[in-house]
Amino acid sequence: MSASGGQGPKRVTVKIRHNPGNAPSVDLDSVEIWGPQGDEVEWTCDAADKEFHVRFEGNSPFEQNHYHSKNNRSGKVKPNASGRYKYTVDIDGKILDPTVIVHPP
Repeated sequence: MSASGGQGPKRVTVKIRHNPGNAPSVDLDSVEIWGPQGDEVEWTCDAADKEFHVRFEGNSPFEQNHYHSKNNRSGKVKPNASGRYKYTVDIDGKILDPTVIVHPP
């Protein structure tokens, strides 16, 4: 799902799939959001009992760089954030590396 300029803030939900014994997968390998609108990302898991972690290594487009199953909403994009941001999704020590793309004003 992606938003476009001028539509107001959007929450984009990334659905994480738990794949026992293998790396997790996500329904959106690249998430596109618009910073000036106040868009945010929410991560959910198809296995409600599984704890997951989302980490931005280095720069994060959000105020925090670590999220998890009990803190799964990013909040608004930081002012002046734009570009591609790699992050990892970790479930049971298995890792996936998707991307968040922030569009500038």
